[in-house]
Amino acid sequence: MTSMPSGPQHSSESSWDFLKGFKALGTHSFQHVAFSSGLELLSMDYRTDTTEEHSFSINRAPVTFSFHLSGYGETHISHSLTRNKCVPGEPGMAIISFNPESNCKTEILKNQHYRIFNIYISPEQLFTRLDEDLELVPHNLRRILDNGGSPHAI
Repeated sequence: MTSMPSGPQHSSESSWDFLKGFKALGTHSFQHVAFSSGLELLSMDYRTDTTEEHSFSINRAPVTFSFHLSGYGETHISHSLTRNKCVPGEPGMAIISFNPESNCKTEILKNQHYRIFNIYISPEQLFTRLDEDLELVPHNLRRILDNGGSPHAI
């Protein structure tokens, strides 16, 4: 695999518009790092006192590697081109997702301590980074990469 260039750009600005909504959660700890290579890291650590729902839309989507370390909740994802699904959030969950052209509603439950770590990368950048290892990528992920992130690739 090719290596990622070093030198993070510490920024709260993201190339992914939907990430701006995470700041509205009132997190006690929200850390975002954008690397010049296009890779972005997001770490959230927060406690809730009330049940809340947050809705957001995703047009252009990254491939997301999400690690849910603590707290319970769920996200409802509605794809304009395919189906609806509910993704539970619970400690120990690791999810790889790609949700272009979708609407999401996240339910955050009261009296929870959420710790979540996400990695975001565009399908194009992931394709470039995999380089000679691309033939080892699972078929469904390969279809996304081959189509440049087209939602039809799902």
